Amino acid sequence: MKDEIGEKIVDALYSLYNLFKTLVGGVCIILLIMAGYHLMTSGGDEKKISNAKSMFVWAVVGLIFILVLDLFIKFICQITGATGSEICKKFK
Repeated sequence: MKDEIGEKIVDALYSLYNLFKTLVGGVCIILLIMAGYHLMTSGGDEKKISNAKSMFVWAVVGLIFILVLDLFIKFICQITGATGSEICKKFK
């Protein structure tokens, strides 16, 4: 019983993970491109350089967030005992 409930929870989390990974990854790539553009066109303006650096930092934070989600799903697999789930096998 615990495995069935655990597998359903893990399946739902995996679906959410894929959605967030796609959205956050896409936004991070766009932010990295924008940060590079702003940095190259700043013309030495400290405010524009600061904004570009801030964009870059937030893009990296988003990428780290994706990695942390992966670890979180591995943790949920262990707690729920859903080690037989196909999804938990993907995260091993």
